[in-house]
Formats: sequence, C-alpha cells, structure tokens
Amino acid sequence: MTRRNACYLLLCLIFPLSLFSVSDSLNIKQRIAQLNAKSEIQFSSNDAVKQKITYYSTKGKSVISRALGLAPLYFPMIEAELRKNNLPTELKYITIRESGLNPSAGSEKGPYGLWQFTAGTAQALGMKVNSYVDDRKDPLLSTKAACAYFTKLYKIYGDWLLVMAAYGSGSGTIDKAIKASGGKKNYWDLLPFLSATSKDHIPAFMGIAFVYTYAYSYGINGSSPKFSAAALDSVQLTKSLSFEQISKVLNIAKSDLVLLNPRYNKQRIHVAEGDSMLLVLPPGEALHFRREEKEIYKYKEVTH
Repeated sequence: MTRRNACYLLLCLIFPLSLFSVSDSLNIKQRIAQLNAKSEIQFSSNDAVKQKITYYSTKGKSVISRALGLAPLYFPMIEAELRKNNLPTELKYITIRESGLNPSAGSEKGPYGLWQFTAGTAQALGMKVNSYVDDRKDPLLSTKAACAYFTKLYKIYGDWLLVMAAYGSGSGTIDKAIKASGGKKNYWDLLPFLSATSKDHIPAFMGIAFVYTYAYSYGINGSSPKFSAAALDSVQLTKSLSFEQISKVLNIAKSDLVLLNPRYNKQRIHVAEGDSMLLVLPPGEALHFRREEKEIYKYKEVTH
C-alpha cells in the first residue's frame, strides 16, 4: 500500500464518508459561491458550517426530508411575503431550524409556531394570543409578523447574519457581544463573545439551507405532501363552529382541519358578534361547505 493510499484510508476511518463526498466531489466552496451569487445573505464554508452540512446530510437528514415534504404547503406563501417586504427569500430556512416547518411546534409557556415567537414578542408585533386563537400558529399571520421583525432588525444592524443572530438569540445578546468585541460588526468576529447556543444559530441555518438546496446530491427526498398551498380552499365564518361539526357533515378528517387551521385552540372557531374568521379547507371543499352550511350549524356535537 502506498503512503498516499494509507493516509487516505486513515482519514476515511477518522471522518465520515459523507464529509469527503461533499468536500471532494460536490465541492462545498463552489456550491456556496453559487448560493452567494443569488442571495444577499453571504454563506460561509468555514469548519462550523461544514460540520452542520455533514450533520444535516447524515444524522439530521430526517429534518431536511420532512421539510421537503411540507415545503409545498408553506414555502410559496413564505417566499411571497418575504418578496413583498423586500427581504431575502433564504430567510425561509429559519423555519426549518426553529420549528421543523410545524406551525404547532412549541410549548405552553414557551415559543410557538413556524417562527417560534414568544407570547410577549407576538403581542408586541400585533398578534392575538388568547384562549380562542393563537396567531403564532397561523402560518400567514406569523410570517407577516416575522417579516416586520426582520425589517426592524435590519434597520438596527444592516447585516443579515447579525439580523438572524439577533432573531435567534435576542438583540440584547448581540448588542452585548458587539460591545464586548470592541464594536465589531462582523458576525464571525463575535463568536468568542457568544454562548454555545448563540454560536449555533448561523452555522445551523447555513447547513440547513445548503443541504435543502442540494438535497438530491445526498439522496434525500421528501414525502409527497397531502396538500399544496396553491390548491387550498377557504371560507369566511360568521358564526362559531367546532372542527367536529365540520368534519362530520363534510366528511373531512378532523386531523386535516387541525393541519390547515392550527391557529384555533381547542379545535373550535370562536366568532364574535359582527366579526368573521377564516376557515381553510382541503381543495374543492369551499363549495361543499356552502351547500351544507345549514346542516353544519345544526349538527349537534357528540358528547361523552
């Protein structure tokens, strides 16, 4: 065995094979240059990012696979809102890291939704959080709020990496790091002044964006989505209804109503007098709803 082959064998034993297939064959630097040519957000090929690329292309590939399957339901809307606000569409990848593209992700007293807003931040951004509705779990309303938040942060920092770092760790954390660094405004220069958790946000974002974009190279596929954003129906409700009433009369799975209407708590849509609330339905069901509307309201819920 030649010395060169022996060295290569030793390196293969030390490092995962996927790292070599990416760095040698797929050429991380070249592909990151391709991403940078199309985005205001400048990606890096440093060791921290490479480690995340390795993780999300191997042990964490289920995160990417699930996102690929859910993307047709959420990404078209998110991208449209980002463009409307003149924001980089790559910011959409934050939702994969924050919530795994699950609008109902979260805990009772912690952050919730695609963008993982706390109740306080959500309410400061004009979202409703009460016993009836939680706008943090509404994909469109939370995305509008996220866009407003990104715009606000960019006016403060003028740099997308700092904006995303502040989004993930809080403005106070980033401001303290800038002060401790002597006023440096380059995110990578601030790493020595950030906690381990805060250091992880940007490399994870970049690793997710990279592997998602080049998922085919890793053999990562997403399941076919049950719904796509473009085909959904909706109706405006002027009276309160439960998911059970809708499900039983229209023969729509209650789980589908929960998936499409995560905003509503307790599987019930409360409509105040003189108000209206949006109900999202599977494709073709809006006309069905209107035909059966009287029966839906008359249906008595089964109680146990």
